[in-house]
Amino acid sequence: MKSKTFTKNAFLAITVIAFISIFTMFFMSQTGAYSWSFGTPSDGYCRCITGERRSGIEYSPYGGQGLEYKGMTTYNQCVDICDGKHSWRAR
Repeated sequence: MKSKTFTKNAFLAITVIAFISIFTMFFMSQTGAYSWSFGTPSDGYCRCITGERRSGIEYSPYGGQGLEYKGMTTYNQCVDICDGKHSWRAR
């Protein structure tokens, strides 16, 4: 009797995990940006990574070494403009 219950619960758990995995893969792009937005998308500073970049504090939202400023865009627009090599910062 316990074997049937365990098998039933295991099958249910695997089905739920598979559904969540497929749902996530369908609605996410390769860059990790969701393909939809909730409410009004907020703008931010979009910069494309153009070369070698050192990590650290960025003093200017418009870019710096290895970054090219592309304007005020939403996160998803920035990903598209820079082909995934982007740095986006909320206003």
